[in-house]
Amino acid sequence: MRYAIYYLPPSDSALWRFGCSVIGYDSVSGQQVAHCLRGFDMQTLTSEPARYGFHATLKAPFYLCEALSEGDLITSVAAFARNQTPLDMGYLELKRIGGFIALTPKSNQSSLCEFAGLCVQTFDVFRNPMTEDERRRRMMADLSPRQHSYLELWGYPYVMEEFRFHMTLTDSLPEDILEPVTQVLRQIYQPIDIAHRIEEISLCAQSQPNERFREIMRFTLGSQT
Repeated sequence: MRYAIYYLPPSDSALWRFGCSVIGYDSVSGQQVAHCLRGFDMQTLTSEPARYGFHATLKAPFYLCEALSEGDLITSVAAFARNQTPLDMGYLELKRIGGFIALTPKSNQSSLCEFAGLCVQTFDVFRNPMTEDERRRRMMADLSPRQHSYLELWGYPYVMEEFRFHMTLTDSLPEDILEPVTQVLRQIYQPIDIAHRIEEISLCAQSQPNERFREIMRFTLGSQT
């Protein structure tokens, strides 16, 4: 079982429906969703984001260490959430990040980066150390020295100063369809373009390597219940 701490938009929001309809999967219900784009093989173009569900990563997927249980993790996430306050995410924009398309905040991300860094540090006690296979797979990426050090320290290279808040919508796309898909997605997103706040975080899990992530539980920031 792999776990992750994600931000998932409210499941009744237009943003959630948009993201799920792009990638073709709803990680709250665990159901397939009809793709909103026509004229593209979106099932092929969104295979990676569909494994994880529409989300922004706060603590990247990890295997639970043997000394702690899922119940311990749930208790810890609940306690963490109670002591946090909601964050303004502001307006989002569709951007190309390398070869893939994602939604990212238009405004300064410093508070989001700090929050994600706190999640990385707080929940690292639950992470089982990387196996050699996991390390080799990660090392296949072109990592900077700092990213390499973060990989060894936190089990994931894109944390702290290397973190960039984003919600992935596609795989890495061929250049000839990257711009056309981006333009169509911008047209679909434009009518629902509003400012957002992070008021909840979610614990998600993947029961088997070939299965998709599902939300286990959602926690309200600042909640005293």
